[in-house]
Amino acid sequence: MLRTLAIFISINVVFAGNFGHRGGSDYHTHLPENSLIVLEESLVGEDAIQFKDEFEYLEFDVQETADGELVVFHDSKLRRMIPNEGLNKEVYDELLQLDHLKKYKAKKLKIKHLTLEQIKLFHLKDFPNEKVPTLKEFLDKAKELGLKKPMAVEIKSLKTEEGREKLLELVSDFYQEYMRDEDIIFVPKYDMSFKVGFLSFWWKFKSSFGWGRKKKKYWCNRIIDLDLSGVYMPIFHNNMCKKYL
Repeated sequence: MLRTLAIFISINVVFAGNFGHRGGSDYHTHLPENSLIVLEESLVGEDAIQFKDEFEYLEFDVQETADGELVVFHDSKLRRMIPNEGLNKEVYDELLQLDHLKKYKAKKLKIKHLTLEQIKLFHLKDFPNEKVPTLKEFLDKAKELGLKKPMAVEIKSLKTEEGREKLLELVSDFYQEYMRDEDIIFVPKYDMSFKVGFLSFWWKFKSSFGWGRKKKKYWCNRIIDLDLSGVYMPIFHNNMCKKYL
């Protein structure tokens, strides 16, 4: 218990040092994390923070829906950012009547159980006009708003080959079309070797790309070939792909 608490405290202390965590929500605590509204406020809003040294890199979380789409959302379960109340309660009640979802309670419902269309029926906590963004929507908004710091996409959960391919395609296109030739600002304490790359805890990395060495080697080589550097461990920032090259 004490070890778990120590790890939890360490993680939060480290992440609190980067204003760009979950789109900037560690700084803009009144806005929903990983949302388009927090991204906009962080990059160009009245209290924009991306040019501060404490904003080391833009970080956000990606996972796959039931129909193979990619959304920007941190938790596997909906309940923290999409509570079962107000207009969202009506959506929960309707969805939980569907045959394949009847076995779940609202508090157990996960991103991977729902299609993108179903997820888009909800709104983020306290913000009726804010929906869970797709990865493409988030990347397009970062480009539109003029991101000038490095970007790290944290992989939470990928389940299919299609999902993995889509992740690499979207992030590679963003890098090639925008970040590669952009004059990106690297603050002194930034310690990773990419303008655009991936983060993932080792168990998420393994479950998302395959537990076998051959699968991880294949996907790591794909990532490297796209000039996306590798997959880095949060906090320690070691490149986990190096052992598979």
